[in-house]
Amino acid sequence: TFYNSARVLSDSQMTGLAEDIHIDLLGYCKKDTELRALALNELGQLEPPGEFRERLSIERERYSLDAHYMKRLDGIESAILMDMLEETEPLSDEAQAIIVSIYALSHEDEGVLARVSWMSFNRKEYDMAHEGFSLLVEKHPDNPDYALGMGYVLLAMGNADEALQSVVKNLRGKGLTPDSRSKLLELRDLALWRKHDSAAPSSYEALSVTEEMHAASPEDEAVLSMLSWERFNLKEYEKAYEGFSRLTEKYPDNADYALGLVYTLMALGRHEEALEVAESFKDKTEDFNGIMASANAGVARAAFNGKDYDKAILHFQRVLELEPDNDEALSLIAWSHYNMGNVIEALPYFHDMYEQEQGPEYVSILLSTYERTDPGKALVFALELSESGSDEIKKVLGDFHFGQGRIISAA
Repeated sequence: TFYNSARVLSDSQMTGLAEDIHIDLLGYCKKDTELRALALNELGQLEPPGEFRERLSIERERYSLDAHYMKRLDGIESAILMDMLEETEPLSDEAQAIIVSIYALSHEDEGVLARVSWMSFNRKEYDMAHEGFSLLVEKHPDNPDYALGMGYVLLAMGNADEALQSVVKNLRGKGLTPDSRSKLLELRDLALWRKHDSAAPSSYEALSVTEEMHAASPEDEAVLSMLSWERFNLKEYEKAYEGFSRLTEKYPDNADYALGLVYTLMALGRHEEALEVAESFKDKTEDFNGIMASANAGVARAAFNGKDYDKAILHFQRVLELEPDNDEALSLIAWSHYNMGNVIEALPYFHDMYEQEQGPEYVSILLSTYERTDPGKALVFALELSESGSDEIKKVLGDFHFGQGRIISAA
């Protein structure tokens, strides 16, 4: 009756009277440890923590032989300590001392240990959280919640490998609920991403982790995209092609995946296919101007090397439409015309290259071409350059004059 009256007074904010009644109960009920525990539990909410813990210390001395009662007192003190912990500054010496005390009191109380372990994790007191979850996992190795806590703590401490091992081990366990499995899979994916982020970009170490991620989640679009680009960067073009082909087939309007496919096809020397893919995207995004130029250049280069000069000219002209200052396109258009004997068509391209680079090789080509088409213009061009050209150009001019029998001009 007194205990219930004190509870009513406490609920009515008459805490002083409630406290007095509970203290009186402790004085009257020397042998009723059940009632004493109830009264102490209430006093824990009413007295200052330091004063209450002193009371508990005295209680322990008086009833030290009652093991069951001692466990009740441990639980009461642990609850008070956790309330105190919530009021302390995270990572402070005071907080760590409280956590150590809770562990000492509750190392056999699974519920308390789990609660304080998660509390320590949320407060970024990872060493303490690790200690708690280690005890829990050791005693309850098949409990997915404790494995989850240990995994998150290990991740927070930078041990992605250990976190991954812990999760994978528990995923193999039997009797997992759908919710527990989902949480463990989420943690597994997070651990893999952390492990990937710690590796050097586009390294074989990173690729190994990405392959592991892809094996775990084969339908994950972001993972397949990352895997395909990493394989491309590491020159594994056939495998990169497989990835980008799957992505463009599933997401036909995604320009980034089409871009990856075009680059991969070009790296494989499949320029016509690369150009076909690029053509299909050229009206969808301006970002494809550069790749259109590259794809056309690939086709043109292959045609030039195969001596299909008309095709080379056609595609290099498309390159110039997109990139007017592309030196390779200018040069190989000129040489394509030249190799076909179309020296007059080649002339303006060689002249443009000379204007851009002022190189002696272009002077030699222009003189040779002018000599075949307009000898008078060749002489005028040579005389103009004799005053302003570099030493390398003057050597070309000297050879030209000497070949024409103009010994004095050559000198």
